[in-house]
Amino acid sequence: MNRYKSFGLGKLLEMDYQGRKSSCTIPIEAVEDLTIKLRSEEGFGSYQEIQIWLKEEHAIEVAYSTVHKLVRYSKATIK
Repeated sequence: MNRYKSFGLGKLLEMDYQGRKSSCTIPIEAVEDLTIKLRSEEGFGSYQEIQIWLKEEHAIEVAYSTVHKLVRYSKATIK
């Protein structure tokens, strides 16, 4: 809003702003591997086990809430 007030609509439209960049903390390869593991009979007993697995297998440390959101709400892992 401050830029609009300072520069006006014309200058604002000239700026090449494309919005906030998506920051996926888990690479697609790890998500694909996780999906396979979740579909297997072995699977996981908890979201914390998934956190540990991601750290050991893919060297990725993510928050519990990130793992929960990915597994619980992502269509990629539920198919």
